[in-house]
Amino acid sequence: MRGPVLTAVGIAAGLGVGGMAARRVLGRPDQFYARGDQPGVTLEAGDRRLHLPITYHRTEQVISVHPAACEPVLSTLPAGVLHPVRLPDGRALLAISAARYLEGTAPETDPRELLYGEVMVAVLVTRQPSRPLVPLVRAMLPWRAAPTSGAFLLHVAMSDRSSRDGGRALGFPAFVGDLAFEDDILERRVSLSDERGAILQSRVASRGRISLDRTPMTTYSVRDGELLEVVCPCSGAVQQCLGPGAGRLDLGDHPVADAIRALEPASEALLSRSYLNLRMRITPPRTVASVSASMGYSGGDRPQGAYTVRYPDGSVVDMSA
Repeated sequence: MRGPVLTAVGIAAGLGVGGMAARRVLGRPDQFYARGDQPGVTLEAGDRRLHLPITYHRTEQVISVHPAACEPVLSTLPAGVLHPVRLPDGRALLAISAARYLEGTAPETDPRELLYGEVMVAVLVTRQPSRPLVPLVRAMLPWRAAPTSGAFLLHVAMSDRSSRDGGRALGFPAFVGDLAFEDDILERRVSLSDERGAILQSRVASRGRISLDRTPMTTYSVRDGELLEVVCPCSGAVQQCLGPGAGRLDLGDHPVADAIRALEPASEALLSRSYLNLRMRITPPRTVASVSASMGYSGGDRPQGAYTVRYPDGSVVDMSA
């Protein structure tokens, strides 16, 4: 009992401090677009070229964080290079993220090529070993200019082949999936599947404190034996929910679901985050270490997966159209 109590107290304290910090941030100008000169990079991505940085001016995103068994999680990470964020009881943390990228721009790129849906399964990590909870609480502090933790990507589903190829150019273990979003009054849901069946359904509560979030998001992935780090500057309004009812993860009958199930994640989320709107910039990756190759599920080679959004009045929008 002691572990869960300490976890709740520690995260609640972080949320409280983060809320006070967010009120102070409100009076400061948003520096998201004041980035100065940033060199562009072009990567080969299947039959197209990916021009970075990509700036997403409007994004919908939800994240749920679930305790998971530490030993199985450790087996998925590059040994000695990345370290799992831990809870006081020793468990690691698994993050399920779902996003709809709605408006984006990039050099020499038709904005229509940048629109897609995505589901990420990742382990929360740090570059150096850290005390339990500390990276998680720090991530909630809006004034931090540089992230102290990130997400090591295990599986990434994207709504079309072109976006999948762009993700793979960044080192993401990407495949084409079928994404069904539901924006309800009490919660936001996403169901993920592909030709081989149902993978998962993630639910995130639509309640909690609303605050500003200008903390960059950092991802880690492996490409050609190199550990790549991508730091994404962000600016958005986020609704955070902690404890019972924050979110839920249900797994299907699929190889990806089996791989996630092997990590022994809790079905109930420890906390969740629902962005009311998010600006994000995807910057060029940088190599931080040489590691053993790691690649998630690759899936088939379909040009397009199903990609829909259902709203509370029952209307459905086909985003793939």
